[in-house]
Amino acid sequence: MRMTETTKSRGGQTWVNRAMYRLLRSPFSRLVNGTIMALTVYGRRTGLPYTFPVQYVQRGDVLWVYVGSSDEKTWWRNLARESQVRVLLRGRMRHGRAIAYTHDRDPGLVEEGLRQWADRFPGIAKRLGIPPGDDEAFAAAALRTTIVQVRLER
Repeated sequence: MRMTETTKSRGGQTWVNRAMYRLLRSPFSRLVNGTIMALTVYGRRTGLPYTFPVQYVQRGDVLWVYVGSSDEKTWWRNLARESQVRVLLRGRMRHGRAIAYTHDRDPGLVEEGLRQWADRFPGIAKRLGIPPGDDEAFAAAALRTTIVQVRLER
């Protein structure tokens, strides 16, 4: 798997992605292994692989990826239908099936993924304006959230 440029560079973002990918493949990956993985998705039309680092939450064989500023990103649209993906997770290459969910598609699943994130990364909930235990705030935040669910293959 090699790092591929997925978008035009915005303020060094491509450089940051490449540096993080190198870190994930290095002996120092343990510094970020519990929160960041490399995700490879395949273009819907081209079939080309696009690899980039993403923050994740793992619950068993399910990985949750919160797509921040999803209206500004396009990679997750390659997962509009369940698709094959690869992940470099804790130094191991794994395969899985992924699908992107928006509120229109499955509000319950988006809210579930958002709750997983809020439990693991309380700063996300704070940034989104979700007070702890406020179900209405979770539902409102889910309206503008995109969550990718990756089911790892064994």
